[in-house]
Amino acid sequence: MRAASPGVRVLAALLVAAELAAPIAAAEEEPGRAPVAVDDPGTRYGDLFSAHEPLYAVLGWRETANAKFQVSFRYRFLGGRRDGEHTSWVEDIHFGFTQTSLWDVELESSPFRDTSYRPSVFYGEERVARWSRPRRRVGIEIGVEHESNGQAGERSRSLNIVYVRPKWTLGDPQDWHWTIAPRAWIYFGSLADNPDIARYRGWGELVVTYGRPDGLELRGMFRRGTRRDRGSAQLDVTYPLDRLRGGRIAAYAHLQVFAGWGESLIDYDVKRPTQIRLGITVLR
Repeated sequence: MRAASPGVRVLAALLVAAELAAPIAAAEEEPGRAPVAVDDPGTRYGDLFSAHEPLYAVLGWRETANAKFQVSFRYRFLGGRRDGEHTSWVEDIHFGFTQTSLWDVELESSPFRDTSYRPSVFYGEERVARWSRPRRRVGIEIGVEHESNGQAGERSRSLNIVYVRPKWTLGDPQDWHWTIAPRAWIYFGSLADNPDIARYRGWGELVVTYGRPDGLELRGMFRRGTRRDRGSAQLDVTYPLDRLRGGRIAAYAHLQVFAGWGESLIDYDVKRPTQIRLGITVLR
């Protein structure tokens, strides 16, 4: 039997990624929704899962065809209360997990070039009442994150950080609005696999988003290393597919542009040509 072409394999992979992410999309919490009551016999623990970072699958070309996948979720493992009110700050402690993979689909055997695994434990509050106003919402996230690529020997890469990420939402969250979310971190533990990573990744990043829930969204991520000529930037442009085709299509068209150093952990000190990819996003 003739082997499927790379294009067919990539299309199949994109569809599988969307199908795998769909249960997380169904579990995403709606704005203003009361916390789930885990002591209610009718409540499923799965209702405590929600989106963490964007879930997407995109395909591009850099010397050979390559795909990039990201799956991410958070779990509020201490649950909530039946009356919808917090009784303690510990109810905002989450477990998070994000996996990002780069796949060289046209090379022999179509290997994955690198996969980054990022488990984390963090305190996250989407709206701090003391600092928030009707058209200005302030959130905060403080946590610990481990990142590694699951490799051994010379290909092994890993690091640990403690981070803080304030988040400002300016404007009506149901209409056009800005979201500004800088994240600052410090490294701790061994950096033997990548001792100079701060030169390329620095000590923080800035994520700026502009858009509306039912329309276009632009999301920029910017990093600068401790060396002035090191750093990276990524632009993600998404638009609901049901606005393009009509009907009910639970996904977004996605254009992604990456430029700079270290798109993957294995290449943290490598600058490759600017990459442009197209695909779909399930959650953004």
